[in-house]
Amino acid sequence: MVFNKADPNTPIKHKRNQAAVDADGDFTRPNPNSAAVWHYEGADLNGNGKLEPEETMHRTCGTVAIKDDILVVADFCGIIHCLDAKTGKCHWTHDMLAASWASPLITDGKIYLGNEDGAMLVFKFGAKKELISKDADGNPGGIDMGSSIYSTPIVANGVLYISTRNLLFAIAMPNK
Repeated sequence: MVFNKADPNTPIKHKRNQAAVDADGDFTRPNPNSAAVWHYEGADLNGNGKLEPEETMHRTCGTVAIKDDILVVADFCGIIHCLDAKTGKCHWTHDMLAASWASPLITDGKIYLGNEDGAMLVFKFGAKKELISKDADGNPGGIDMGSSIYSTPIVANGVLYISTRNLLFAIAMPNK
């Protein structure tokens, strides 16, 4: 909540560009009625005492996916964050090197997430980062889907559906 030093007990009205302006005597204090359990702005995974861009939670267009207390979310900058859903502790991050508009999908022991460059990244589900998808050269990376991926992949009846900007893929294991 935002207050002003002139009247520290009455919240101030919303300001368009910046909620609290120090020069105006504004300050913030925690909301005593909040039910927040934790918040996450990033994690200093390399231990250098500051948050690098790859360690920072940026704005997001997608939602989280949660299974077995593992939470996965991608921010708009293309950083995937894997957190403990109970504590907010960061397990790992991954830079997709392109913006992500979508939400992750957790299914069949994997995490699927696409980006604006048209790459579908696939990770083994878990608290340890393991990228299992490969690029066209066979190196760990995203699978090129040929066009930007702005939506979340889904699974129905054993088929994985991936929608790109102008293509729809239905991917299934061949019948044995």
